[in-house]
Amino acid sequence: METSISSAVLRSVLETLYSQGRLLFSNGHYQMPDQAMQLSADQQKLQRLLMDFAITAGHFCKIHQNKFGKKTVEKLLWHLKSKNQLILLDDRRFITPWAIANIKDRLQRFIHQNGCFSMQDCQTVFGYGRSQAVVVLEYLDEIGFTVRQENIRILRE
Repeated sequence: METSISSAVLRSVLETLYSQGRLLFSNGHYQMPDQAMQLSADQQKLQRLLMDFAITAGHFCKIHQNKFGKKTVEKLLWHLKSKNQLILLDDRRFITPWAIANIKDRLQRFIHQNGCFSMQDCQTVFGYGRSQAVVVLEYLDEIGFTVRQENIRILRE
């Protein structure tokens, strides 16, 4: 007896795997990230540049005047995530573990001094605005470092 899966269920499963970083989406189709990727000298140089940013593939390419192909950058970002060298913040943004540790340290010191953190404190604590900080703060809530209480965040005990 043959069982078929509805396209809606399959699409949902594929989208979930993509959001978890277990699949890549490129040129209109899903593919497995290359876990055993051997990096060329150019890719190693690109990797060093990528590790300096919390970034999306598109934004990285824009900063570097499209010197690197978006597909190549995206594949390398997912590769670095699979090696635990990058953290996935949301569906497309990545950040280094070092940067997260730095952010956690700054945020912890600020909350100890001020009692809580609000979105108005983003520029002071992080050096960038609310739109960029919100995904980082949501990640910190998700991993249990902070807790959001209405418009403020406190450290989880």
